[in-house]
Amino acid sequence: MIALLTLTAWFVWLLLYWNGGTKALADIRAAQDPQDRLVLIGIGILTVLLSVVMLAVSISGDFASPNGQLAWNGFVFVALGMSGAFYSRWTLGRFWTAQNAVQTGHRIITEGLYGIVRHPIYASMILLFMGIALVYLSVPITLLAWGLIALYAYKTRVEDAYLQACLPGYARYSQRVSARLIPFVW
Repeated sequence: MIALLTLTAWFVWLLLYWNGGTKALADIRAAQDPQDRLVLIGIGILTVLLSVVMLAVSISGDFASPNGQLAWNGFVFVALGMSGAFYSRWTLGRFWTAQNAVQTGHRIITEGLYGIVRHPIYASMILLFMGIALVYLSVPITLLAWGLIALYAYKTRVEDAYLQACLPGYARYSQRVSARLIPFVW
């Protein structure tokens, strides 16, 4: 049951957050930096694969969550990850894009979670993928989740370098908010 709930939440999230993928495709096309574009393509491919595998595993029942509490904890991670991503996207407002971009009138956002970590959307996504892995305890899903986690962690490096070069004041912000993803750690 928790796997079906997670699967449903995942597809609703894909529709609401990414407009069913159309927003992601537009952002990939708009990406100016080849490295950023490759990361976005990788995230897109792994997201589609994760969706297909989650659906297949849910239908087949070929997953083992030996501890119901572990699956529920995973679902809490999923819910917190989705909520954090939506909240952080809302906090960014019109400045939110998946690709690296500085827009007219762009300013550094320091409100909300952006006062704690520099990349709260990516931190939330990592929490979401960890939750999915805990819910399913399936090798293919766990591998895809960790692949996505690695890409989001790498995207923080690409994005930081871009913003350091293109957004005035970002270097000062990076010193004040030193954590990329995990407060007091990294």
